[in-house]
Amino acid sequence: MVSIQEVQQAFSLSQAQLLAVRDGVTAAIEARLAGQDSSLALLPSFLRRPACLPSGSYLALDFGGSNVRAARIELSAGRMQVKNVAQRPLADPAGGYDYRRGVTTKALFAFVASVVSEAAGTEGGFLGHTFSFPADQTGINAACLRQWTKEMAVAGAEGRDVQQLLTEALCALGRADIEPVALVNDTVATLLAGAQIVPTTVAGTICGTGHNSCYEERALPLPMIVNAESGNFDGAPSNRFDEALDRQSQFPGRQRLEKMTSGQYLGELVRLAAAEADVALPDGWQSASFGPALAPGAAPDVAALVRAVTERAGQLVAAELAALVRRSVLAPGVTPAVAADGSVFARLPLFCQTVQAWLPVLAERPVRLHLTPDGSLLGAAIAAAWACEQK
Repeated sequence: MVSIQEVQQAFSLSQAQLLAVRDGVTAAIEARLAGQDSSLALLPSFLRRPACLPSGSYLALDFGGSNVRAARIELSAGRMQVKNVAQRPLADPAGGYDYRRGVTTKALFAFVASVVSEAAGTEGGFLGHTFSFPADQTGINAACLRQWTKEMAVAGAEGRDVQQLLTEALCALGRADIEPVALVNDTVATLLAGAQIVPTTVAGTICGTGHNSCYEERALPLPMIVNAESGNFDGAPSNRFDEALDRQSQFPGRQRLEKMTSGQYLGELVRLAAAEADVALPDGWQSASFGPALAPGAAPDVAALVRAVTERAGQLVAAELAALVRRSVLAPGVTPAVAADGSVFARLPLFCQTVQAWLPVLAERPVRLHLTPDGSLLGAAIAAAWACEQK
């Protein structure tokens, strides 16, 4: 058995270490841009930040993480309104179904299509799709799944065009009146939505079930928003708890930064640390939800472990985002902003505050972090509107 202080020390990072993470992210970006091996993918989105908000009614789908959500989005000058939301978990808490593994690709996308149909009601329309998994995108409406993350393991989907799978599922459901026209990563969707709120938004980030970020890269033949797939960054310093978690995960060696920062894994890190320190966790402890452990009156030892894991996660995300912000090209005196969404940002005490505190320190300039609720849905609708305008 080790002491609480020893466990806290294992999760402690110095400012010098965080600056090294920031610079490691920068080096990984530059390696990828030079065509060299890198843990960052920099997947193209074929989108730039829209200068103004288009208008119209669009359907939006958010497929990723723990739930599938769809809605009808009304866009007009200066307004984005979410209507008729339909949402279902990928796995039934009561055990009735689980579309994360053990099902066919056809069954998974039939489930997704049914959620879209529920949100659409009797009217069809153009659909923007936020797909929160690594995908090789060849156009605004074409992307093949690279690999599943977040412990998803549905055979037969990797390497296939996601929009084609969704279109086939909608047609099989009798909903040919719903036309998928755009696919974006959830970070890209959040940036698109956030830029309508704060025009100086230069990056988007998600920290929920998984973690990832995007930014607008200027050092490309055609400047555009790129999905960094930053959850796969492998240059952050790890400890014995990280190594144990990685070994027992669905995909050892992958998504190393995500396994230190996202809701899928943070609770498990606390559990591993608690076991070594002989600290009893509350009954029903879950890997994805442990905010109450920081509430007044919580057990001090549990709170200390949760605080250590949470603060390190926020520091690492701040270091990563600092690297992305430093690549932005803004006029002197203009404060860059980062749009953020996801359950960890929104509901885990200390996390958002830690990111906001460290981000300007590591970026070495003022930076505004702003939460963008429903960014995945709103950005999907903006992408659909942009795609329709290009037609």
